[in-house]
Amino acid sequence: MTSLSTHNSDAINRLLKDINEDSEELISFETFTLLKAHKALAGLSEGQPINSEITVEHFEKIDIPYKMIYGIVNGSVFAQLWDKYRNKLFNENIRGFLGDSVVNEDMQNTILQYPENFLYYNNGITLLCDSFVKKPLVQQNAGTFDAKNLKVVNGAQTVGTIGKVYNQSPDSVEKIWVSVKLISLENCPQEFGENVTKKTNTQNRIEKRDFVSLDPLQDKLKTELAILGVDYHIKRYAGMNVNDTSCSVEDAIVAVGCSLSNIDITVTAKREVGLLWNDINQEPYTLIINEKLTAIKVWRCVKIMRKLNNYIKITSKDKKGKEKQCLIHSNRFVLHILLNKNASLLDDESIDFDSYLESGVQQDIETIEKKIVSAIEKKYKTSLVHQVFRNYTKCRDLQALLLK
Repeated sequence: MTSLSTHNSDAINRLLKDINEDSEELISFETFTLLKAHKALAGLSEGQPINSEITVEHFEKIDIPYKMIYGIVNGSVFAQLWDKYRNKLFNENIRGFLGDSVVNEDMQNTILQYPENFLYYNNGITLLCDSFVKKPLVQQNAGTFDAKNLKVVNGAQTVGTIGKVYNQSPDSVEKIWVSVKLISLENCPQEFGENVTKKTNTQNRIEKRDFVSLDPLQDKLKTELAILGVDYHIKRYAGMNVNDTSCSVEDAIVAVGCSLSNIDITVTAKREVGLLWNDINQEPYTLIINEKLTAIKVWRCVKIMRKLNNYIKITSKDKKGKEKQCLIHSNRFVLHILLNKNASLLDDESIDFDSYLESGVQQDIETIEKKIVSAIEKKYKTSLVHQVFRNYTKCRDLQALLLK
């Protein structure tokens, strides 16, 4: 039960009015719910609520429907809060400070090396409190607020990292600014604070693949592919349609990656494809996508890959045992052999590529598949087939055998 019924509330209000009517307030009433009881018990171990001043620069205030202050706060404020309260600040957050994670280390480097950019790079901090009151201080473009029962519900990693760096370099922390929302729960619905915590910590996951859209070479490819009549999808979006006249950036990277002479890139595409675009400034991505890559090569690699995929889908229905396993699990390896055997086809516009695609590619696939089955039977008879094509050493040996 979260609140009293209207009937009970009316009865209590009449009683309060009768008792307090002719005098100062003698009694008051507060609904003490089960949730409040749980929080009170938890508070015995967590200590007293955090009541703190917080100075917000360039602040704006919202009163309707609920009270909120937003603006920027100097990093030293959060360093001092962390030093005094540590993980108690995050009692109502979904997690505490995680320490030296990859993201936190990157944040730490920003504070130490580019403190003036921190405000622009960081998502900010969301604070909840039971209430806040602006102190009567004369401050230019700033306000100092007394916040009761202050807690960080989003931004625990930011606060913890700031606190950690402050011990090493207080000067760096004093140079950073953080965007902040301070929300008062005064006169808010009972579930509002919990909803703020949930919503501010929930978002669509950002994947490494999404950062590919920041590479200007992808825009160049998109323009060149459009000239060929191909719709190139760089960004993910709902309802994305990939058909005979379009392709995704994932298809392009995998297909072109398998066309390179380095078999290790093909094995990576099979083992953990996300590593191909893990960092757009480093290999293997830069070996695949670079200034030398042409749109015609991208599209031809993708078309051969699709032809191979379709062949595997149809033919595997009639295969059994190890032959079927080889057909299914060797898809990236076969693509590598296929593209490297026909490297001259991929960039040369004078070659009749469409004729090869219609009549020659299937014959090449069948020849390669037979050689692979034979090689597996001779060299890796006791190995699990799917593991062979995830093994760098074994794939190097097979490549040398099939391309000699």
